[in-house]
Amino acid sequence: MIHKLQRQWYVWPEQSQFEPKTVENARQWDKVIGLVPQSVCLFKVFYYQTELIPQSEIRQCVDNELEQLVDWPEYQCHTWINKVQDRWQVAVWFWDKSEISFAQPVTHIVPAMACELAKVNTPEGILLYTEGQNTSAQSWAITWQGGKVIEQLYPMRSPLHQRTVAQRISEQQHVYSNQDHHSLLQGVELASLNLVPRSAVLSEGKCSNQFDLDNPWQYWRTLLALLLVLLAYMGADATLVSFKQGQIEDEITQLQQETFQLQRLRGEAQDTSKVLTQIELAQLRQRVPVQIIEALTTQLAKDVVIERLTYKPERIVLQGTIRDSLGLLETLSSLKGVKEARLLGEVVPVDDDRQEFRAELILLEADQWKS
Repeated sequence: MIHKLQRQWYVWPEQSQFEPKTVENARQWDKVIGLVPQSVCLFKVFYYQTELIPQSEIRQCVDNELEQLVDWPEYQCHTWINKVQDRWQVAVWFWDKSEISFAQPVTHIVPAMACELAKVNTPEGILLYTEGQNTSAQSWAITWQGGKVIEQLYPMRSPLHQRTVAQRISEQQHVYSNQDHHSLLQGVELASLNLVPRSAVLSEGKCSNQFDLDNPWQYWRTLLALLLVLLAYMGADATLVSFKQGQIEDEITQLQQETFQLQRLRGEAQDTSKVLTQIELAQLRQRVPVQIIEALTTQLAKDVVIERLTYKPERIVLQGTIRDSLGLLETLSSLKGVKEARLLGEVVPVDDDRQEFRAELILLEADQWKS
């Protein structure tokens, strides 16, 4: 599925006789792999003690070795590193950089033979690699064991190598070849190569910043750095959130305390207001009799004689005499603070042409007298 999303295309150098040299259908995110012919490559195997040379310094050691071996102004190389017991085995393909150029930009540059070797799928075997139609002059055989530890590279120009390879082919169960018409392969059942090479081999020849979907682990340092940055950001964000949460909780606690204090003060104010209202109401009730007597004195007719006055907070009962009772009830009803006035019983004539009456005044509540 990944190889369908990011397809692989192979092109040969402009100086090569092989095709294709360009691909027209390559998309921007596809891999365009430049193949270096084995005929222009030199091959060398180096060994380094693992106790003396860490893996991170192998490339520098190889560069030092190659600078002593070649006199090219500039070279390129492809390394194949394996650990064999207590030694590093470093197989190196290297070539003159000035002899290799491609007609279009490539994402990887890999020796053609290393690319084919990366397609094998057995822990040991032999690969017979041929370029062109001249199987004797342009053929090489390479053997490996332990998965990918290279044993020997045999140029097939030598008759001695041809006899050695023929014997190895007859002894091997797993024989691979990129061409099946070689004379040494007659009657030999070839093992099938994988469709695409191992991503680790291609990564060694990567020459662009294109992301390899099939081998994301080569970016583990970048991914680890991004993960650490993400964790640091999440930690800082969690710390900030915790700090803000603490601030909000403190503010909520303070607001709750202030709210409780306000509620307490409001309760005290309401209690004080009730007490003051009761005091004011008591004072008004104390003034009611005085105001009623003053109203009776000023508003009743001169001939009215009040003989008896009985006061209760909600009513007053009057008893007296009057020359003419006509209009008496209306006058009593109009007095300030009187809600209703009525006569108690009949108006009875007495001596000296006077009439005796009893009246009841229903009073308003004391707090209503202010209006």
